[in-house]
Amino acid sequence: MKDELIAVAKILSPHGVRGEVKLLPLTDFPHRFAQTEYLLLADRRKLYLESVRIQKNAIVVKFRGMDIPEDWIPFRNKELYVTEDDLMPLPPGQYYIHQIVGLEVIDEQGKNLGRIVDVLQTGSNDVYVVKTPEGKELLLAAIESVIREIDIAAGRMSVILPEYW
Repeated sequence: MKDELIAVAKILSPHGVRGEVKLLPLTDFPHRFAQTEYLLLADRRKLYLESVRIQKNAIVVKFRGMDIPEDWIPFRNKELYVTEDDLMPLPPGQYYIHQIVGLEVIDEQGKNLGRIVDVLQTGSNDVYVVKTPEGKELLLAAIESVIREIDIAAGRMSVILPEYW
């Protein structure tokens, strides 16, 4: 869905006295903020960026019309979004988590194993959490020997189950 909102930052706290605010980036592309014209609130109101700088693990930004620290009180801990059209492009074979969650998972015999309900980011590789039709959880490592094909358009992921399953 092209108009779906995808969270890219969380509002932390005002920074200084000129209306700047600290954001926690929720993206692997923190440089995206310097290339972005605006971010969206949950109600789709646009906040236009005036300046951006990286400070440790946060992004300090100034939005147009937000000129004093008190402007940020109602927005603390809220998320800021972009639509799918505004996402950073990924190399072939890589996907955003929101594209993976909800995919139907089938094995090499065509058996429905369930749907992906979560993606765990472990550091070495992602792990897909599959809710089976029986309501159990199946954990699949996102590695080449397990994931055979991902077809976002069809809403399906084909997998080869490890022998221990």
